[in-house]
Amino acid sequence: MSGNKIFACDTHSTLTPDGDKFTWATKVHQGSQVIQSFELTPVLPVPGQPAKYWPLIDPCRSSSPAPHYISNVVIEFSKNSSEAERLHERAVLIVNIKQLLGDTGVWRFVQNGVQVNHVQADDSDVGVEISDDGKTLVAYIHVYEGSATPAQSINFGFVAAYTDESGEVKTYESSDPTVSPVRPK
Repeated sequence: MSGNKIFACDTHSTLTPDGDKFTWATKVHQGSQVIQSFELTPVLPVPGQPAKYWPLIDPCRSSSPAPHYISNVVIEFSKNSSEAERLHERAVLIVNIKQLLGDTGVWRFVQNGVQVNHVQADDSDVGVEISDDGKTLVAYIHVYEGSATPAQSINFGFVAAYTDESGEVKTYESSDPTVSPVRPK
């Protein structure tokens, strides 16, 4: 499957300014699922400086004059779903690595593609798969019970390896995004 990017757009999502970045939000309606693609551009750190933000964008909105860097992903699940519906409702987030122009090395997702830094929501489940020779990460997000507020979140960093021209491989982690799956009570 190498080279065949998985691509899907959630036409009901919103993008809201949040400082110099954006919050991407969507709703998973009763008994359904949402599928959305993103592009992630890993950036090598500069020695002696804090880690750079890895731009995450919604390619469905790439026709805008400037990219919308996403730092928060909010997924709201229906509060009216039955127990059986909750088991099958999900958000599927597809993240494709996009190489920086002129970058001579190669980036690939490694170590399951994400590093969970802190989980505040114990009623949600996140499953991750890596495909396309490490270039695509697919996250499956469920919320089984009601959660009180959207403040319950999963902070994680993307984990990717960079292979430079000499063949040396180093692993790096991004500092964003925050994913907030919520099901109102």
